Amino acid sequence: MDNSFEHNVLPSGRHIRLLEIHPRPELSEDERSKYQVYLDTEPVVCSLKTFPLDGAPEYNALSYTWGNPISVYESKEQADEAERLFEESRTIICNDKPFKVQLNLQHFLLMYRRIPVDFELTDLGGLFRSKYIWIDAICINQESISERSAQVAIMGQIYRKASVTIMWLGRDDDYLMDAVKLIEVLSKVTPDRYPMMRAASQMLRARNYQAMGLPRIPESAWFSLYAFLQRSWFKRAWTLQEGVLSARPVALCGGATLPWGIIYRACQTISSAKWYAEIGNTAANVMDGSPCNAIGQLTRPKGEEPKGYQAGRNPLFNPPQAIVSIFDVRAGLGIEDKAMKITPDTCAYDFSQLHTFFRNSCSTEDRDKIYALLGLLPSDAPDGVEPLIPDYTKSVETVYFEGAWLQMQWSKDLQLLGHVQDASSSKYKGLPSWVPDYSVDLFPNNLISQQRFNLSKGNGRGDMAYSASGDLSLKLPPAITPVLPVRGIVYDAITETADFDNSFDLWSILELASHLPNFYWDEVLNYLRATNSWNEYDLGPGTIEIKDGFLISIGGKPIGLSRPLSSSSLVPLTSPPAQDGSAKGYWHDSPRFQTHFEVLWRTLIADCWENQHPAPLEAGYTFARCLQHKIQLLFWATAFRLDSDENKGFVDQQGRRLTVLSAFSKGERAGFKGEISLRASAAHDDAFVSGFARILLRYVDETKLSFMSKFLPAVATAANVLFESIDGDLVHLWDSRFSQVMAGRKLFLTGTWKRLGTAAKSLQVGDKVCVLAGANVPILLRAVGDGGSQDRQKKFRVVGEAYVHGIMHGEVLKENLPLDDIFLV
Repeated sequence: MDNSFEHNVLPSGRHIRLLEIHPRPELSEDERSKYQVYLDTEPVVCSLKTFPLDGAPEYNALSYTWGNPISVYESKEQADEAERLFEESRTIICNDKPFKVQLNLQHFLLMYRRIPVDFELTDLGGLFRSKYIWIDAICINQESISERSAQVAIMGQIYRKASVTIMWLGRDDDYLMDAVKLIEVLSKVTPDRYPMMRAASQMLRARNYQAMGLPRIPESAWFSLYAFLQRSWFKRAWTLQEGVLSARPVALCGGATLPWGIIYRACQTISSAKWYAEIGNTAANVMDGSPCNAIGQLTRPKGEEPKGYQAGRNPLFNPPQAIVSIFDVRAGLGIEDKAMKITPDTCAYDFSQLHTFFRNSCSTEDRDKIYALLGLLPSDAPDGVEPLIPDYTKSVETVYFEGAWLQMQWSKDLQLLGHVQDASSSKYKGLPSWVPDYSVDLFPNNLISQQRFNLSKGNGRGDMAYSASGDLSLKLPPAITPVLPVRGIVYDAITETADFDNSFDLWSILELASHLPNFYWDEVLNYLRATNSWNEYDLGPGTIEIKDGFLISIGGKPIGLSRPLSSSSLVPLTSPPAQDGSAKGYWHDSPRFQTHFEVLWRTLIADCWENQHPAPLEAGYTFARCLQHKIQLLFWATAFRLDSDENKGFVDQQGRRLTVLSAFSKGERAGFKGEISLRASAAHDDAFVSGFARILLRYVDETKLSFMSKFLPAVATAANVLFESIDGDLVHLWDSRFSQVMAGRKLFLTGTWKRLGTAAKSLQVGDKVCVLAGANVPILLRAVGDGGSQDRQKKFRVVGEAYVHGIMHGEVLKENLPLDDIFLV
C-alpha cells in the first residue's frame, strides 16, 4: 500500500483547497515514532477539502515564511544551531498520510490548533479562528508547475476573501517582549513630534527623549526592536503582498497577538523620524562587539549590555518603510482600515511605483520578484495592456523582460530606467541593459524613492519632483523587442569623476568641484530668460566670454551685466536660518546666480531636503557647518599623531586634505573667488583652516620638533574658536541625507557644458549624459560598437539614472539641441 501523500487534481483554475486542523490527538509512543515527530510535540493531524473560490466557506489565511523566521540570535552558535534545525523537514498527518512541512510551519500549526474554532480575540487585534485555513505550502501542489502558476494568479483574491489573515512572525525569542514594549511606546508618538525626532543626532541621549516627551529607552530595547524588525516576514516579497491584500490582518509572534495597527504606527514613527539607520548603527555596534554604544559611551549602564549575532544582514532593506508602504498601497487599492484610521485613496499605484516600494524585498524564486506584485495592481488596467499571467516554465530573463514591458505600459514613461541596478551587481547578464535585474537589490537607490514626498501633488504620487524631459513624452513601440527605440538628446559626455568611501571623505569631491568654471551655465541661461533676451545671442559652448568673474559677451555680442557671476548675489552666511526656516538676511536667494558652493551642496543631496524640493538654503548652511565638523575631526586625528616619524605619511595626507578644504572655502583655487566662508567669521576661518594647513605642512618636514612644545600651542586658540559652536544635530541631518543620496554613487563633471552630477559608481569617463523622452531624470548611456557606422553610434547601453544639476526640469529642451532616435540594447 502506497503511504505517500498525493494532492487531488483541482477541477479548475478557480478552485482552491482548504485545510481543516483536527483537535489534538492522543497517540502512543509507537505512533509518535511512526510519524517521525519530536517527543516534545504532538503530531498535527489535518485534512484537505476542495472548494470553488467564489463559493468557499469562511476561512483564515496564513502569511508566513518558509525558512527560519528569526535572523538575530545572542550568539553565532545559537544561529548555526537554528539554521541546522530549520533545514530539516517535519511530518504532519494530512488525509491520513504523512506530509512534510518546514519547521516554521509546524510551529504555527502546533500553536494554532490550541485556539478553539470560532474563538475571537477582539481586544488583541481581531483574531478569529475559522474552521478552515488556507496555507500555500499544503493547499497548493508545489510539485505541479501548472497548478502553482494558476494558484499564484488568483492568490491576491484568496487573501482578499479570507475572513482573517494571520501574519505568523515565528516563535518568540529573548528579544520579543522588550521589542513589543518599545513598539507600544513608539506607536503613541504623535506626528507633530516627527520633525524634532528627525533632528536628533543621537537617539540614545537622555536630553532628546526629554524634548520629545518620551521615556528613556535603553540601548538593549532598541536592539530588541531591531531583532524583531529583522524577522524574515518583514522582508519577503510574498508576505508584503499578503499584508497589503488581507482584509483583516493580525500578527502572531510566538504566543503573543500583536495588533497590526500598533506595528504600523510604530513603524510610521520610525520611518518619519528617519531613525532606522540609527537603530541599525546601534545594532551593528552590539554585533561587532564594540565596547562603545551608539553615542560613544565606553561603558553601558548595568543591565544594558545587549548581545547579538546576525548572518547576512541586508543594510539596503528598511522594514519600517516597507510596513508603511504596505498601508500606503492598501489605501491606494481602496482597502479601508478603520482601526488604523487609514481611509481609501482615489489612486492606486502602478507597477513602477510598486517596485520603488518593494524592490529590495526577498524571494527564494527569482520570478516572484515580478509575480508577487501582480496582485497589487488595480483591476482597471490602461487600455491595451495585457495582463501578465504567472508561468513558472518561463526563464527568469523572459519574466523580467515581460515585467519591464508591463511596467512601461502602466506608467507610459521610462521610470523603469531608474530601477536599473549598477551593472557590477547584475546576476542575469543576458538581460538587455534597459531591463532591471529585479533579483538583486537596487543599489544605489533610485532618485524617486529618495523623495517620495514629491511623487505627486495631493495624493502622494503621480507628478515627479524632477522633469528633465519636460513635456517630451515616450512613444511606446507596438511590440517589445530586446532593442528599445526611444527619442532623446545626447547632451554631453563625462570627462572627470570623483569617488569616495563614506560621508567623512569629501576631499575627492571638493577636488572635482574645484574644476568647475568661473560660471555655471544656469547663471547665463537664467539671466537671458529673466531679461527676455534669449533670442538676442548666439548661445552655445565656447561662445561665453568671462573676465574677472564678469560676463562680457555671448557670441561676440557685449552684454550689459555689471556684476560678477558666482559671487555678487551671495553674501556670507553669518547665522543659522530663522526659526521659520528662512535664510533672509543671511543668504540672498537670487533665482539667477548660484555659486559653486551652492551647486555642489545641491548636487550632493539631489536638491532635496527635509521633504522639500528645491532644497531650502538652510541645507547649504548645514553643509557649511558639516564641513567645519570635518575639520574638527581632521584636526584631532592629525594632532595626536603628528610627533611620530612612522605617521609622516598619514600627516602628509591630512595636510593635503586641509589644503583642499582651505582652497575650497577661501577661494585660493581658481574659480572660487568670493565663495562663501565656512566660518561664521572670515578671520576665524583664516586663522584655523589656512593657518593650520600651513603649520601642519611645515612640521611634516620637521619631524624632529616636539609636538607638544611646537605644534599644539600654535593652533590651540584657533581650535578653541572653531570648536565652540558646531551643532551635532545639523551634522547628523547632513550626513543622513548625503549618505542616502551618494551611497553607491560617484560625482562627475561633463566636458562641454561643465555640468556637475552624480550617478552609479560604474560610470566611466566618456559616458553620455542624455535626456530621454519620458524619463524624469537624465540617463547615463554608454555607446555600443566601434563608431564605424551612423547606426552604431545611436546604440547605447544603459548605465543608470543621474542627477545633473541645472538640467532636472526641462532646461535642455530650451537649448535647441537635436532630438535623436536612440536605441537601447
